[in-house]
Amino acid sequence: MARLPEHQIEQVRESNDIVEVVSDYVRLKRSGRNYFGLCPFHGEKSPSFSVAPDKQIFHCFGCGVGGNVINFVMQYEKLEFIEAVKLLADRAGITLVFEGGTSQSVPQKSDDLSNYYTLHERVTGLYEKALWQSKEAEPVLAYLRNRGINDETLKQFRVGYAPDMWDFVTQQVVKLGLSKEVLNRSGLLMTKDNGGFYDRFRKRIMFPILGVQGRVIGFGGRVLPGDDQTAKYMNSPETPIYHKGNVLYGLNLAKDEIRKTQAVILVEGYMDLIRLCQSGFRNVTAGSGTALTEQHGKVLSRFADTVFLCYDNDEAGIKATDRAGKILLDAGMNVRVIELKDGADPDSYFDDHTPEDFQKLLDDSPDFMSYLIRYYKPRLRSATAKSNF
Repeated sequence: MARLPEHQIEQVRESNDIVEVVSDYVRLKRSGRNYFGLCPFHGEKSPSFSVAPDKQIFHCFGCGVGGNVINFVMQYEKLEFIEAVKLLADRAGITLVFEGGTSQSVPQKSDDLSNYYTLHERVTGLYEKALWQSKEAEPVLAYLRNRGINDETLKQFRVGYAPDMWDFVTQQVVKLGLSKEVLNRSGLLMTKDNGGFYDRFRKRIMFPILGVQGRVIGFGGRVLPGDDQTAKYMNSPETPIYHKGNVLYGLNLAKDEIRKTQAVILVEGYMDLIRLCQSGFRNVTAGSGTALTEQHGKVLSRFADTVFLCYDNDEAGIKATDRAGKILLDAGMNVRVIELKDGADPDSYFDDHTPEDFQKLLDDSPDFMSYLIRYYKPRLRSATAKSNF
């Protein structure tokens, strides 16, 4: 039976700082040399869960659970030892080589999650190459630049292009030797009646969606300007690695700034987030193909005290603000609302405003309840309306 050498286990431990790993699951605050938070393994109202960065261990003074970073992942994710080591190895970009010559990079079974990560990374590279090197994408690149997004930002967010072909991705990924089950469940391909595959995304600007650990787990695809024959946005379906109700776009890049400032700006769309980040606001995240969920609220509350809602200033955006604000209040966050004027969205706002203008809106933003009262008060004209408020 193949076994993992002790030096590889040690490498995985040393490559995953316990504070960073635990912070992906638990909101921690520094107190002296250690960090404290509410224990994820038992219910409590006062933090008794401690993480010691110098010793690279955790311990809960309430329930007694403790150990190193591998033990934490085993407990939280309900994994066996070797599965937890694999998860942390993936996080650190380490390829595990078992005694006997078996490598983690070689697929062992059809439902091995590493197959899906490998596939999504390969496809992201294909889309990136198509945007920067194909003649078909030249108008797409010009459009993105005209929207005010510079090349550096496009590359930072790994924006790509899915050409107008039925088999652009298909003909490449079938060469990876992955099982038909993985290809079918990946969300990247559609199944033909004859059992073959064709591309799900075609003739779209592609926004890779990365998990909090920085791995590509899904895509959002936007149609080109003037193409009104199909839905404006198409997102990856639910897959073994992509659960849209748990995922926030851009959180992998923003999490450190969010922790530092204890504040997060929440927007609706990919372009909104990218324009804000390019304008110097690094603590921004967005939903990924779905309305804000209670789980999104729980995720955000692990990183910050305060959330600034910055949705489109139209009727749909106002309703979304109302719904999201209540979810975030229930998650225990301080909620404020950035009010854009004249039907603007965060993307178009920067066409004729400066980052300083936006900062002033942020500084002057009302708390959520004040926003609701001001918005709904003129509309409460009848007893029926008042009873529904």
